[in-house]
Amino acid sequence: MAIGTTAPVEFLRLVVLGVVAGTYLAKALGNLKPLILIGRNTLPLFCLHVCFTALAIGVIELYALPDGWCYSILTLQLALILGSSLILDKFSNNPPSDQVPAPSVRS
Repeated sequence: MAIGTTAPVEFLRLVVLGVVAGTYLAKALGNLKPLILIGRNTLPLFCLHVCFTALAIGVIELYALPDGWCYSILTLQLALILGSSLILDKFSNNPPSDQVPAPSVRS
């Protein structure tokens, strides 16, 4: 058997695995509200993330913090992003995704 002749078979296996496991994975990931909120508020959270990152890098470089403190700052930054996504969702003018009105159909 020559090298590369099993590529279509392996690709087919991955497709079948994706189809079978994809439904279970979608159900498991569908209940993660913080990730949904981050996706809904992507642009403002990206801007906050850039600001938080610049601040974190400045603090780490200024004080030459050890690795333990760097990991703590990273964890704090992730918590701030998740908290900001909750705040943005609460005060945004967009209705929740389950209460979005259906589009009207014009003839």
